[in-house]
Amino acid sequence: MKPAFKNAIGLHLQTITSKPRSDEPFSLEEVIMTLTKAKIVNSISNRLHLSKNRSSRALDSLLEIMKRELESGNDLLISGFGKFCVKQTSRREWRNPAGDESVLLGTRRIVTFKCSSVLREKLNEAKALKTDAHNAKKTV
Repeated sequence: MKPAFKNAIGLHLQTITSKPRSDEPFSLEEVIMTLTKAKIVNSISNRLHLSKNRSSRALDSLLEIMKRELESGNDLLISGFGKFCVKQTSRREWRNPAGDESVLLGTRRIVTFKCSSVLREKLNEAKALKTDAHNAKKTV
């Protein structure tokens, strides 16, 4: 149960950020980074003017609630963000490509994520802005 949740949460996130350049007043530049727990704690601390200790405890509490619900088999819906669903996989046969042995794998639970339409639209807007800025550079 827990390993499936940890695998689903351990995904790397990609963000698009804007950076002003010396020759341009504003342009978009893609930055690929991993959003870590420490970065989330810093962001909460700065936005809500809380100490890092209180921010860390709040985030730990939130993650613990989310883990408990998913471990119980309940889906988790966060409006404007998305839905984490617990699904049961069926038994299947796995064959070792290095040899001829086959192993029957049992059922297991996995966590899937489906982003909300609001988040999907924002992601696509950011992609469109980046594409427009890239195309404008080519024509200059």
